[in-house]
Amino acid sequence: MLHAIRVRRQLPLSQRFLPSPATLLGRILMDEQKLRKDIDVVCAIAPFDAELEKWLGTKRVGWLPRTIRANPLDWRPTGQRIGFVGTLNHGPNLEGLVEILEILSKDETPTMQVRIVGSPPSIGQWLESKYPIVTFLGAIDDPALDNEASTWNAFIHPIFCLPRGCSTKLAGAIAWQIPIITTPHGRRGFIWSDGGVLEANDASRFVQLCRRMMDRSSAEAARADVVRIATSSPSIGDVAKLLRELLDI
Repeated sequence: MLHAIRVRRQLPLSQRFLPSPATLLGRILMDEQKLRKDIDVVCAIAPFDAELEKWLGTKRVGWLPRTIRANPLDWRPTGQRIGFVGTLNHGPNLEGLVEILEILSKDETPTMQVRIVGSPPSIGQWLESKYPIVTFLGAIDDPALDNEASTWNAFIHPIFCLPRGCSTKLAGAIAWQIPIITTPHGRRGFIWSDGGVLEANDASRFVQLCRRMMDRSSAEAARADVVRIATSSPSIGDVAKLLRELLDI
């Protein structure tokens, strides 16, 4: 909510904050704190969320990492494509996406295509009309998404602020085993023992990594690192052990 309040003047996000943004945010914060009095244990899905739970007064807090269910694609990059999948009216998602599109659109002869999958259509169409490098595909089913993502040089996940939780779509991209570009904030809630994703701390560096992925050998090296993540992420058994420890059973 706080991120939405911050960015809604610059981006086409909902204006519905009644009775007022400050009153609503304060009321929800007070209600959340009161609820914690009757909760014994909270399982968060990222370290930052666990720290916030402690701030709210939760008695016992832990966090459980995401597991990855492999779904490797027949990766065949087509042209110079990068792809984005996400909820477009989520403030942090839209803010980060617009930051990199602003930089990419300033190229004198843009060749990179940004393929966007998500909803609502109103924001996707706004992005497509504002940035000629964008192709908005809307919300598509899983088989169509798999086929589309197999043509991308890289999956992009540009998050430059701390939102809540962790990204379901990043788990999906790791399962696809294609090159991934994200940020330290974007990969919150994930751990692995081998491999890695490409990470940037700001939009300029993020765009540099996007351009690097247009080189097939660089993209293949990035993909190999993601494959190692997919095979070294926690199992359901590992997560169950963490949960037992948290519950002290």
